[in-house]
Amino acid sequence: LSILLLSLTTCSKVEDDINETPKNIEFEFSLEGNPVNLSTKLNVSYFNDITIGVKEFRNDFVSLITASGTKTIEITGSSIENLTDSKVILSPPGSGNLPYANYIGVGQLIKTNGKFYGLYHGELHDGSILPGGVAGFYGSVGLVSSNDGINFIPSQDAVIPNYMTKDDDNGYGDGGYGEPSMLFSKDSTELFVYYVDHNRDYREVNICMGKFDVINGEPQFNTFYFLSEDKSFTSNVIKAKEVVKGEINSHAIFPHVTYNKTLDVYIMVFSLNAFGSSGCNFNDSGIYITYSKDGINWIDPFDINAISYIGNPKKLISGCSIPFSQTSSFAWHPSLIYTNEDQTEGYLLYSYGESL
Repeated sequence: LSILLLSLTTCSKVEDDINETPKNIEFEFSLEGNPVNLSTKLNVSYFNDITIGVKEFRNDFVSLITASGTKTIEITGSSIENLTDSKVILSPPGSGNLPYANYIGVGQLIKTNGKFYGLYHGELHDGSILPGGVAGFYGSVGLVSSNDGINFIPSQDAVIPNYMTKDDDNGYGDGGYGEPSMLFSKDSTELFVYYVDHNRDYREVNICMGKFDVINGEPQFNTFYFLSEDKSFTSNVIKAKEVVKGEINSHAIFPHVTYNKTLDVYIMVFSLNAFGSSGCNFNDSGIYITYSKDGINWIDPFDINAISYIGNPKKLISGCSIPFSQTSSFAWHPSLIYTNEDQTEGYLLYSYGESL
């Protein structure tokens, strides 16, 4: 687990008028200093293997939720740069047919009406093997909830229904849905969800979107609404629209989305897994950032002709986004954590490994 200090410098901010030409929101997203290794005092490995959720953040205490190995853990310390303790809070049963039979990873959390909610990335392992010797999987996105922030209860079923099942062979070692990011919309009337579609189904592996309704502060997890190709939402179980996607031989994966109130902009950090016949495409692979005014329409970070009025997407970190072998380095699963009220300072946290 590594971090880089981030800083947002706002030059000007002008509200758009639908009857006028859009006005620029000018700001600079910059990373400062060199990466800091946060793992030295923690006796954990293969983490963070999902987004990072903030359970508690005080001047003298920080509690974060993420995944290590096949389990969900809580890591704590006096600050983000001094994480000293860890404990397991959720483990997979190791067998059976639950969506999280072989893996359960929870990251980004929300809290409403005194209760914590998160989405888990669950896996059923079928014996297939991914690059680097990582276990292949059929992924599902389910729900965890907690009344006290200590005991988290996972749903027995996925909350994002899939039109493809674990028995549908897509010809690859991965399938299903996974790696979710969940946050309140800026007016808190909806929960936006971003996830990775591993179904393939005549397209690549990229980032899709949907939402849950929120009524009186309570998320309605019984019905998920998929974003369709015409950018409307439907409760029909469909192949959802990709909101951020790679180009040829590249996959946009591992999203983490926040709403920045100072900019009035949604910000996504994610990984691009670019590859060729010999493995990782080092020129294009890495951790990227992009922006959206409404959380639905995102600036294409790979279109050199894209016109943006709300910031310029860019690569933040170069490196392979998955382990292509047991000895290859990789950087993946980025998360943004703000440290001040104005959300102009904070950290980019991500997992980095010289090898598996």
